[in-house]
Amino acid sequence: MSYVDRTVYLTRDSFSMGDDVMAPNLAKYTWRDTDYSPVTGINMIIEDYLGLNLPDFFWRGFCNGQKIVDVEIVREENGFSKKAKFVENWQELLRDSRIIHFVHKGHGHENEMPETIDSNYYSYEEAEAMFTEYPRNARDLSDGSEYSKRGLHFAITGRDYIKLRKFKIQHRKCYSGMTGDQFTYSFTPSGLGEAVTVSCSCGQKLLLGNFCDYEAEDYDPLKHPVMSEQDRQNEAFEKAIYSLLIVRKPRLFRIGFLTDQTFEGIYAYACGLAQNADRRFSASVLSKTTYKKNGRQMDNYETCHTDREKIDLFYEYFIKNIEKELSSYECKNEQLLKLLKEETQSFDI
Repeated sequence: MSYVDRTVYLTRDSFSMGDDVMAPNLAKYTWRDTDYSPVTGINMIIEDYLGLNLPDFFWRGFCNGQKIVDVEIVREENGFSKKAKFVENWQELLRDSRIIHFVHKGHGHENEMPETIDSNYYSYEEAEAMFTEYPRNARDLSDGSEYSKRGLHFAITGRDYIKLRKFKIQHRKCYSGMTGDQFTYSFTPSGLGEAVTVSCSCGQKLLLGNFCDYEAEDYDPLKHPVMSEQDRQNEAFEKAIYSLLIVRKPRLFRIGFLTDQTFEGIYAYACGLAQNADRRFSASVLSKTTYKKNGRQMDNYETCHTDREKIDLFYEYFIKNIEKELSSYECKNEQLLKLLKEETQSFDI
């Protein structure tokens, strides 16, 4: 059996701002054109190309303006199903064009699809050049690639890799364990870009990726020092403080808990945070009652007549104590310090 390996490009029309981040807008596939080429190989590739991270649509593929395949993608509970139907002369069309351009319609509008289009969205030469020029919007679906293996692969390259190397050098003396598991990598793709978090065993984190302009920032060793046990305790302490301060705003409390803000809700949340924070946090929370030496129980909120007054008294006491605790060491959490300053001014403390 004779065969020729041909590079085939797949393109599609765009329909949303984030689709080119979540799914490949341009893909290539090495098609083994044999005397008898089964349709299953390229059928599977098209399924990956159109079925992953894209909404349900009816797609029609064209080669040199002629219809070559119809694909219906239907998302189900256990994944997605597809129904692809190729025209009889699909091999001949693909050999001549080596590029399939897909257009889409919503389900129920399949009859509105054109039978032909004037031309492909890209020529083969344009697709080939764009694949090299815009690697983030392109995927290689050939044998051995991430999609044909039914896997998902992430990489740290370019400037991010240089920053990672500097981070590793700075933290080379941190504990690595018997298996060398010093660093943990987290990749979070989204419609706004990809966020990459590298965590060292000491607790320090390095943010990479093209999410929130992480990629544009140079590596600053002063922002990524090796963390001691006390540093980790302070970080957890500051995180708990911020979590409690942010829900003082009724709107943010409602967003976070899907209910209106109440004193009981605030107090219960503070108690929950105190379970995982150190004693400095719990000591800064004004409890509902205090027991005197004589055994008498005193209500710390007895002067408050409304829920709002209780909430204000709770936060005023909390902020005063938190400021004392934070002044005992050099807190560098700019986000927390800014929020704390705003809350302090609101109480005129």
